[in-house]
Amino acid sequence: MEKKKLFHEKIKEAVTSVMPIVVIVSILAFLAAPVSTDIMLSFFVGSVLLILGLGLFMYGSDNSMVVIGNHLGSFLTRSRKLGLIFQAECI
Repeated sequence: MEKKKLFHEKIKEAVTSVMPIVVIVSILAFLAAPVSTDIMLSFFVGSVLLILGLGLFMYGSDNSMVVIGNHLGSFLTRSRKLGLIFQAECI
């Protein structure tokens, strides 16, 4: 159940990242430079796909990097070699 919650959180982050651009382009397309309906429809479909793709990317990268980081951190602290810990921190 937690993975589902994390996925919804990542989608929400993607929406908050993309929505300001969508709103600005929509305002400009309706007021300043009128655009045909099919182009605006393509833009909105592309925006939804962008949000979905960005959410999936952030979900996948967060899941993989957190797991790798946890394993690496636990290995470094178990080794108790200060030189190795300092070297890993400098990278």
